[in-house]
Amino acid sequence: MEKVELQVQLRNDFGKGNARKIRTDERMPVVFYGPHMKEPVALTVGTREFTKMRKHGDNVLLTLRASDLKDVDGKMAVVKASQVHPVKGYYMHADLIEIRMDEAIKVNVPISLIGKAKGVAEGGILEQSRRVMEVRCLPNSIPEKVEIDVSELDLGSSLHVNDIKLPEGVEYTGSSNFTIAAVVAPAAEEEKPATAEGELEAAAEGAAPAEGAAPAEGGEEKKEGASEDK
Repeated sequence: MEKVELQVQLRNDFGKGNARKIRTDERMPVVFYGPHMKEPVALTVGTREFTKMRKHGDNVLLTLRASDLKDVDGKMAVVKASQVHPVKGYYMHADLIEIRMDEAIKVNVPISLIGKAKGVAEGGILEQSRRVMEVRCLPNSIPEKVEIDVSELDLGSSLHVNDIKLPEGVEYTGSSNFTIAAVVAPAAEEEKPATAEGELEAAAEGAAPAEGAAPAEGGEEKKEGASEDK
């Protein structure tokens, strides 16, 4: 698991206006809290530094550095939650939770499917129902991802969370045996109308009377040589 040092500063000003000013200075507000802390601490961190750190993954172990904050400097943390601008995509806010290396924590870990399922060779489609799962383990044991081999998955078969063997020291925290992946049959194509091409052509031709046919009911047949109406 990646370990990164993160420089933070104490935040004294609050409110939306001050938050905007912080972001204008290329910093972002964060809140640091934990079970062993008396109260949360409001901090700021460089937006670029935070963004660079997030590229290492969702469960990076952070060592906070704040020379002017003895209660924060050297503490370990992970990102509990973060807020991203819905349009521009930059980080706006984050929650950091304190961790201790000898205490297990709960984290969400990505699920990665590996191998080619047997059922896919039979024409099936591999569907992944879950992308992450919550596990509990010591900080140093957090896996970067949980890899699941789907090679033996037949058409119509599925894999559930209870079928997975997690690394030693890592345990699934939920109670539901949810489906992670399944090989399903492709959806049947919608049938076209049964009208044959010849029937369509005949219907189109029937719109005009055939040569030599009797006039329509109520109509008058024009005889050759007859005088025009005067």
